[in-house]
Amino acid sequence: MKKQIVLLIIIIGIISCKTNNNDLKESGLNGSVKKIIDSNYDGIQKFGEWEKVNNLKDKMVREFDKQGNLIKIEFSNEYGCLTRWIYDNMGDTSVVKCYSYNPSGNLYDEVNQPYVTKKIREFKENKTFEKEFDSKGNLLSILELIKEFGRIIKETRYNETGEKRYEQYYSYFDDGKMKEATLIFFTNETADTTTTKFDILKVDDFNNIIKRLTIENKKEYLITERTIEYY
Repeated sequence: MKKQIVLLIIIIGIISCKTNNNDLKESGLNGSVKKIIDSNYDGIQKFGEWEKVNNLKDKMVREFDKQGNLIKIEFSNEYGCLTRWIYDNMGDTSVVKCYSYNPSGNLYDEVNQPYVTKKIREFKENKTFEKEFDSKGNLLSILELIKEFGRIIKETRYNETGEKRYEQYYSYFDDGKMKEATLIFFTNETADTTTTKFDILKVDDFNNIIKRLTIENKKEYLITERTIEYY
């Protein structure tokens, strides 16, 4: 489950760091992408080749408008639970509605309403700050992202009182695709570090990844098979 959490943090963090680029460019995607479906499986190596174990671990669907802005994310796990984020982008401000469903297809929220947050981005030189508020205007968290040569190299999230929740460091291949991510979770006075490495197994005609190997802490392996729909 930790692998899935790490991948979600990576995707949402990168999308949050939006300057003059759209979400597609910030995510390192090429072409007019409409929809991406990532299906994740446990991986196993046979005769020097990586293969998936047939049981689907989870699936993530991302949808973009024709301008390249993210409008929806859906994440479902092997137990049938589904979370959906709907984005309403207004320049440097985004309103996000989050719906969480149980395996029966019912919302977890007893009042049958989505959880709504507002995200406001501020830019200072090579840094982006994203402040997240609940529907009543209360500060929930602040995300700080640092860029170098147009790529995010460090991400830090603070809670509403200013305490550090996690840090994440990124490195990249020469073509800009992500090579490694190191996530440090802070709990009280302890820190839990997870290192995730990515190996590109296959790309499409637009040089977008359609098959990837994820290695977590040198002992857990995940195969991602990606379907991309273009406008």
